[in-house]
Amino acid sequence: MPAENEFDLFDIISAERRRDEKRLEAMSTPPGAKEDEPPEESAGKLTPYKTDLEYLVDAVELVSRKGRLYQVKQKLEEKKTASVEGDEEQEDGFAAPWQRRHDATRERRRAREFEGQVRQLTRKIQERMRLTRGATVDQPESVVWVPRLERILSSRQMNEFEKEVVILLVGLILLPHKFSVNVGAGVYHCRGEPVDVATILAFLSPDLASQISNRKSFYKDAVLVRDHIIHVSTKGVQGDLSSCPVEIDRRMVDFIVGLDSEVHHLVDGSHLYLPQTKMDAVVLPEETKTLITRTVRSLSLFKKSKQQFKLSETISSSGLVMLFYGDSGTGKTMTANAIANLLGKKLLLINFPSLGGEQAAGFVRMIFRESKINDAVLFFDECESIFESRDRSTQRDVNMLLTELERHDGMIILATNRPFDLDEAMHRRITLAIEFSKPDHVLRQHIWKSLLPSSLPLAKDVDLAALAMRYELSGGFIKNAILTALSIACASAEQSRAGTSPGDVHVTQEDLAKGAQLQLRGRLAMRSFERRIVPRSGLECLVCGPKLRTKLQEVIDFEKSKTVLYGQWGFGGRTAFSGGQPEIGSCVLFYGPPGTGKSLAAQAIGFEVGRALKVVNAANVVDKYVGETGKNIEKVFAEARAMEAILVFDEAEGLFGRRNADASSSVDKHANLDSGLLLYWLEHYPGLCILTTNAKDAIDSAFFRRFRFMVEFPQPDRATRAKLWESSLPKQAPRAPDVDFQALASEFEKFAGGDIQNAVIRAASRAALRPDDGKRWICMADLREAARTESSKADESLQRLYT
Repeated sequence: MPAENEFDLFDIISAERRRDEKRLEAMSTPPGAKEDEPPEESAGKLTPYKTDLEYLVDAVELVSRKGRLYQVKQKLEEKKTASVEGDEEQEDGFAAPWQRRHDATRERRRAREFEGQVRQLTRKIQERMRLTRGATVDQPESVVWVPRLERILSSRQMNEFEKEVVILLVGLILLPHKFSVNVGAGVYHCRGEPVDVATILAFLSPDLASQISNRKSFYKDAVLVRDHIIHVSTKGVQGDLSSCPVEIDRRMVDFIVGLDSEVHHLVDGSHLYLPQTKMDAVVLPEETKTLITRTVRSLSLFKKSKQQFKLSETISSSGLVMLFYGDSGTGKTMTANAIANLLGKKLLLINFPSLGGEQAAGFVRMIFRESKINDAVLFFDECESIFESRDRSTQRDVNMLLTELERHDGMIILATNRPFDLDEAMHRRITLAIEFSKPDHVLRQHIWKSLLPSSLPLAKDVDLAALAMRYELSGGFIKNAILTALSIACASAEQSRAGTSPGDVHVTQEDLAKGAQLQLRGRLAMRSFERRIVPRSGLECLVCGPKLRTKLQEVIDFEKSKTVLYGQWGFGGRTAFSGGQPEIGSCVLFYGPPGTGKSLAAQAIGFEVGRALKVVNAANVVDKYVGETGKNIEKVFAEARAMEAILVFDEAEGLFGRRNADASSSVDKHANLDSGLLLYWLEHYPGLCILTTNAKDAIDSAFFRRFRFMVEFPQPDRATRAKLWESSLPKQAPRAPDVDFQALASEFEKFAGGDIQNAVIRAASRAALRPDDGKRWICMADLREAARTESSKADESLQRLYT
């Protein structure tokens, strides 16, 4: 009887379970609907996604259901395997056979339920995404909205498993109640703690083979880890990869749910923005601009071609790296903005002094990750501070940055005004290097015109061509000059009480010229180097005869025309006449008696061409030790070249003197070698080199053919001496009515400019210390007495020289 009762009870329970299963199957598919069609779709109630969070909720729900489906299937597979191997009783303990069959039936029912839910959710998401894309089908591609997670998946080319890993990790943070990650008999997830690789594999893989295959998604070179979307920590883990905890980056979570954290809050010295600068506004030589535009527009084809022709297998670089190098203000940053605008992308500007510090690795990850998730052009401004030559303290950080640079498959732009300071390893990673040279007067006129808005009221006397020809300024400084000119015009309007509204302000040629002068002086003072002289005034302030002024203007005009000659017109090419070397430098000889204005003329030229002076005397170069003079010569030219300075050799006869043709001693031989070295550097120096001397005949004849100009500074005539006397007295200095500059010029015929300057200073110092305020001015007697003192001092010097 017990056996029969047990048998009857089992039959009753089994029959009840079969009826339940049929009822559930009937309920799972509504009348009139297809088996795999969601009820919402058949009812026509689906709408496009409007927010990232809305999409994410559906995606998390789908992954949750799919994970539970896999868990049930794995459990059924385990029971089936145990039954075949005879371990079923050991697996379920003392459960009755009918109980085991009941549990299996329940798990199969759950599997069917989850399968139906997964199909419904999949169709629902696909249909809503179709509606989302269709809602903006008439819009340009740059404004089509898709959920950010979908955008990341597309740009990073993730597979389905990698997509589900991201959704799972985000869901565990935002919607933890959707997940119950059970494997076997254990619970593997606690809120607030990272989930490990094994748990993710078990939850998102339908079988063991898939788990093994999906392990590679957690390798270092996998897209999730390489692009810093997730972090797989090996710290403190001594076992297999499956034991490593996995976390999704906090910034990635914010981005996926639609939060826009400012990049500069994450990485100091960075800024993400959408540039408004158009490529038409960029003023560059046509050849350079065309090269940049064509390279940028063909970026997509370039990447596809690399992949099709399998260049990625032999060339490690993935993206396009461009180097913009040249002086400050030549348009490097403006061009980078225009490139991003042309591509319809954001620009991620990176501008910080170095990568040093414990957080360097985190900074690098954030930089490249932000560029990828925002599909932005990555722009390293003043990159020499980051990619400079490595030492032991920064080698690891720079190596890491160079590695990320190679892996990045987007566009990277580097900008620097010191390309020679870049690490040597950096150069081989650059796809295209473009020099941004200083604009010539033609381009400068275009820059002035493009930066002056049509709404700015300009006076009728404004001559942009004259400003462009007169002031050697790049675009950045021209922009500042315009702002300075507006400030001057506003101050003038306020002072004259012509009006206090912007409509009463008019910018004149004088305002623009004053602004340009201030910018030029400021730029010249920016660069500091040894034995530097910053010019303060140009040729108009130099007092000299008309013949000398014409000669100096020729030197200035030639220097200003070099950009056109050696740039646009191609005279910088190698020719047979130049010995295969491009002739781009200039060497000028200034000769004449002491005090005739040679040093002042060099400064005036420096101001006109926009360069500071590096003044070198023979005593700074010549060394008593053999071989040291040559090293000093090379150092002087290298420093001047790096600073783009005008190199001035004062009292040049001491260094460029005649060589000894009958050199018998080692000293004479090395002196001749030093002269040969000077000849070499004079020919290869790309800038302007000026030699000043009082003894022209002492200069070695071999140097004369290197001089492009030879300018004589004669003793000033009577009219010039009168102007020198007058110009030496500042307007602020009190002057007696009896001062007669013409008389002083006639009385002291042998005076040059230096003598006159010394006499004026001597007379002024005497007048300044008079006790009577009423007589504290510079009078004719003071000037005559000071001039006689200077004259007698010169006579004494000559007497000592010849006695």
